[in-house]
Amino acid sequence: MLAVFVNMLAVIAGGTIGLFMKKGIRAETDKAIHTCMGLALLVMGMGSALESTNAMIMIVCAVVGVIIGEWIDIHGKMEQLSLWVEKTFAKDAKVSFAKGFLNSTLLFCVGSMSIVGSIEAGLSHEYTTIFTKSLLDFVAAIIMASTLGIGVLGSAASIFIYQGGITVLASFIGQLLTTPMITDISAVGGLCIMALGFNFIRNEQIKVANMIPGIFLPVLVHIVLPYLSQILSFF
Repeated sequence: MLAVFVNMLAVIAGGTIGLFMKKGIRAETDKAIHTCMGLALLVMGMGSALESTNAMIMIVCAVVGVIIGEWIDIHGKMEQLSLWVEKTFAKDAKVSFAKGFLNSTLLFCVGSMSIVGSIEAGLSHEYTTIFTKSLLDFVAAIIMASTLGIGVLGSAASIFIYQGGITVLASFIGQLLTTPMITDISAVGGLCIMALGFNFIRNEQIKVANMIPGIFLPVLVHIVLPYLSQILSFF
């Protein structure tokens, strides 16, 4: 869990710096930063998506995942939670706590480095990936907090729950995950990051949180696929 705490501290430190920087950022600069962040997210997401072992697996998992997410309404529940936190703890915030919390949580938790790094930490106590991610998150937190406000600091709790959970889980079942599974998990995560990038650039309202279930579906697909191939071979 050492790497998880380092990642949390990086986000808190970067977010705190970003809050102080906010006073000196003009509206034009704010818009430019959003655009740059969006472009960077598109590139990051595309890089992960293109590593998919099978484009059809990525597409099917993404589509089925978003259907599940819409049915559960993950975005709505996360928004309700963040609005409750905003109402309770950040009544005087000038920038929506909910928006900062949601966007930063998705950025810091959805991606190949979060998954692979947490698995490495759980399996072999190898922290290089998470430490590298922490540095990137530190810089991203400065930029995001300067534009989205104090909600970015709240995403540190999401990192603890998400990456900490994966790390603990990996220590028990991580050896069951194959490289293709991890690659396709990251590929679907890349689509989520790209959607987040579009939100930044075009101020769209893509409910990225509802896409999250698709990230975990490649595990099921890779388990079922060999048996399905055997069944189809009889026809």
